[in-house]
Amino acid sequence: MYKNGTKCGLISKLYIVLLLTALIGNASVLAAEASDPVGPLPQYDYIEPFSEGLAAARENNRWGFVNEFGEVAIPFVYSEVSAFSEGLAVVRVEGRYGYMDQNGDIVIEPRFEQAGPFREGRAVVRVDGKYGAIDRGGNLAVAAEYDEMQPFNEGFAVVCKGGYYNYVNRNGDRLLATARLTDAYPFSSGLARVRDYYGSWYYINSSGYFAFRPAADWADTFIDGYSIVTTGYGSYLIDSKGVRVSGTFEIMERADEAGYFIIYSNGRYGYYDTFKRTAVMSYQYQRILPPSEGLSLAVKDGLYGFVDTNLRTVIPFNYSYAGKFEDGLSIVMKNGKYGYINTKGEEVIPCIYEEAEPFNEGLAVVRVDRNYGCIDKAGTFVIPDEFGYIQGFENGVSIAKLSGRYVVLRNPIRYESFAEAVPSGAKIKVDGEPADIEAYVIEGHNYIQIKDLAYVLRGSCKKFDFEYRADADMLILYNNKVYVPGGSEQIKSRYAKPRAALCEEITIGTAYGGKVRALSYIIAGGRYFKLRDIAALVDFSVEWNADDGEIVITTAKPYGNDTAR
Repeated sequence: MYKNGTKCGLISKLYIVLLLTALIGNASVLAAEASDPVGPLPQYDYIEPFSEGLAAARENNRWGFVNEFGEVAIPFVYSEVSAFSEGLAVVRVEGRYGYMDQNGDIVIEPRFEQAGPFREGRAVVRVDGKYGAIDRGGNLAVAAEYDEMQPFNEGFAVVCKGGYYNYVNRNGDRLLATARLTDAYPFSSGLARVRDYYGSWYYINSSGYFAFRPAADWADTFIDGYSIVTTGYGSYLIDSKGVRVSGTFEIMERADEAGYFIIYSNGRYGYYDTFKRTAVMSYQYQRILPPSEGLSLAVKDGLYGFVDTNLRTVIPFNYSYAGKFEDGLSIVMKNGKYGYINTKGEEVIPCIYEEAEPFNEGLAVVRVDRNYGCIDKAGTFVIPDEFGYIQGFENGVSIAKLSGRYVVLRNPIRYESFAEAVPSGAKIKVDGEPADIEAYVIEGHNYIQIKDLAYVLRGSCKKFDFEYRADADMLILYNNKVYVPGGSEQIKSRYAKPRAALCEEITIGTAYGGKVRALSYIIAGGRYFKLRDIAALVDFSVEWNADDGEIVITTAKPYGNDTAR
């Protein structure tokens, strides 16, 4: 399709239908009308949610994996599997746990009593009743000597030994030389909350030093730079320096929207806005949610309506239920049935459904009688109401239940946004050294994950950091700033087959003002960018060495008429 004059995705509906019509292993296939945009659907006993482009599925009490087209990617031969994480999935063989890659090859032999998902390049395992962590080669990076161990987060994992807690880094080094902590939580925003032997809560930093102790009976984990702390008088917010940034409220809890908190005090309901450092409260409402698409959902005398930031009524309180605005529409309930209104309060889809979900990717799951289907914003069924269950779409894919069997659905209104991504066979060199970067070829161009490129360039003259702002649909590059690794860089899935790639147009800009509109692709849950687009903004050379089949990146050479695609 075309968005703002830019071509976005090239796989035709016919090609996708042909892919879906292939007979798959021992899975049965549902016949469909030729006009059905979904096409014939391979069916299975059960399908888990997708992770990294594959979903664990069960058939005849054995587990395997299916891809976004519903095709069998890894045969149904295992008694137990987990979702893929950082390119590897836990698999159980003869009572022991190991790991396989996305081609179904066992890459870490099943020898562990328990095994968890990989996080930041490490996975927690149990050996002889004790917990440690392995690297991607299956080697113990953290000795198996702990009674408890949590997954890594921000470079550290919580461990417990002899009833006391500590932290270890990815090499197994303890953060605290001596620790008499009776409770400890993962690092978040560079801080971790802990409780000492005397029952006091405080925060430590990633160097293991005391950061601050809030005057509180209880302290929450930092998220987006703020934490809720609670005393006998109520709850309030502190920032990452321990500075109090709000008043005290009887009730305070996080809202779905980042930067907002739901509050209640002295008979008044409302929300706290960390951006403006203000509380919005009123006696006349039983609940007020933070703004979503410019309007706040509120409850008055048991009925739902919407108000603006000054608490003036915009949409009258006429509904027995309403949801916040998402994708331009809000679910409302009237006379026991659900429908949708726009931000003007107009009922654009009548209240005729027994159940309704928010719009996502242009579709909403609704129930008519006992069956589920998906409607577009005109209220037209684009996926018929023939299913016993439909999961919300994510990256163009959903899981549904049909006649007691599970199927993979593709978003029919986004078919033309899909392209085929072929694993690149080219080697990549950066300043003469090999770089282990996973790349896909789409229409002859190489696409990579931005974190991998930032990682390999972090010691060069063209180092950069980045920030993805989902609300603005924008990637911002910070030139000459060192990227801080998160532990999940340079991880290859080893998946050798083509993948479905969901095209999304995005703005790529620099902190100094330069910006371009470019295509990005969602592949196996990760966002990929054209290498040449990033090279142009960061200003390094990308060339193609046909003799050796190499993509050559030279950071000392400016971007110009390079030959690599």
